[in-house]
Amino acid sequence: MGTKATKRRIDVLTRFERHRMASGDATDLGLVQKVYAQAITFGGESAQFMRGLSQVVGLWGIGFCFFLGDLGWSDLSKPDTFSRGLGTITLLFCALFGVAFFVYTYFLTFFLPGDSSVVFDRKNKCVHWVTADRAKATRLSALGRMPLRVVSVPWSQIDAEHRAVFRANTASASYDHDLAFIVHRSATDPTVVEEFGLAPSMLLGRETVPALYEHIRRYMEEEGPPWSPGVTEPAPFIPKPRNWWQSMGLVGPFGPKYLAWWKQHPGLTLAVHILLPITLPVYLLWSLFNWLSYATEQKVVWPQKVLDTLGPVLTDDEVRAGKGGKLVA
Repeated sequence: MGTKATKRRIDVLTRFERHRMASGDATDLGLVQKVYAQAITFGGESAQFMRGLSQVVGLWGIGFCFFLGDLGWSDLSKPDTFSRGLGTITLLFCALFGVAFFVYTYFLTFFLPGDSSVVFDRKNKCVHWVTADRAKATRLSALGRMPLRVVSVPWSQIDAEHRAVFRANTASASYDHDLAFIVHRSATDPTVVEEFGLAPSMLLGRETVPALYEHIRRYMEEEGPPWSPGVTEPAPFIPKPRNWWQSMGLVGPFGPKYLAWWKQHPGLTLAVHILLPITLPVYLLWSLFNWLSYATEQKVVWPQKVLDTLGPVLTDDEVRAGKGGKLVA
């Protein structure tokens, strides 16, 4: 029986320039969390509910693998050498796959920075963000609790690329788009020392990547507005869940927003109840891993000199009044 060979390729579609328009449209995708007098903070918390889903998918997948392995294991009682070998190989594959998948998803889910902000400071032409401090890493850091630090780099040392990740196998092919910021060692040394991103791939596409960069470019280079042009209200803020019950309400209808789900998504909520023997265990596990993800977040301490440079956060009314820049294109 043939296997599906998966190919992954990263293509750079566009290398953006700071002094050239990247798109006729500009949008912050609702990712601007804070506005200062001369700085804006981006954050990627729009996918809060997705945390923990990979563990659930992994558990169901591993369970299915062990179900197939059990069929092979039952043949071990037979004298057939082929059946005995097939059962052993299948179970070993399930064990190795399970360990590898959970190690991979562990780093994507637990001990993440409690603050993943990226700050664009146009007054000082500087960008600040949180990254792992590998110089202070130890063997214990292999468990995921990497030391963190705040990096500050001049805007002139950062380039941006529109990347497309091409994935193909014998059944399908697709592209995932990404806006990647490339950090050079210095203004005279083009060596790439680090990279960072802004938005989850689910929000990005062929048109939204250049529009997102254009919003940042206009803000940093042309005194553009802090929110998307014409927007007068920030994107709704969803607080982080503080306990398992709040995570239940974040990932699905079984939680504090039960009635709201019936009102806003009646069809989906009905389907969830019809398939209750399947959906309830899924949501219970999903919410558990979601809560554990937030419970293990690492606290980020921003340097006081950076905070002093940024100044106080503006209220929504102050932003509308133009203190953070006019709300026009």
